[in-house]
Amino acid sequence: MKKATKAKRVSSMKRLVLTQQELAIAFDVSAQTIKRWVESGKLPPPHFNNPPRWISKSFRVWLENQAGISLDDEFRVELTTHEG
Repeated sequence: MKKATKAKRVSSMKRLVLTQQELAIAFDVSAQTIKRWVESGKLPPPHFNNPPRWISKSFRVWLENQAGISLDDEFRVELTTHEG
């Protein structure tokens, strides 16, 4: 079962538009949690409404900036160095 979830995570980040459900799968939370995170400002608002959808590339850039990481095409995480 975990392999199927991981496959969904990879494929959802390669799509042009992400749905609320796809984000929920990627973050391993419910769609309702995604909605609450958006309402509280923890996630950016969707680019399109009814149903809520995010432009994949924009969401990915936002996520990388928030986390200080770089996501490659297979949704693996690479740490970046920050010189201060």
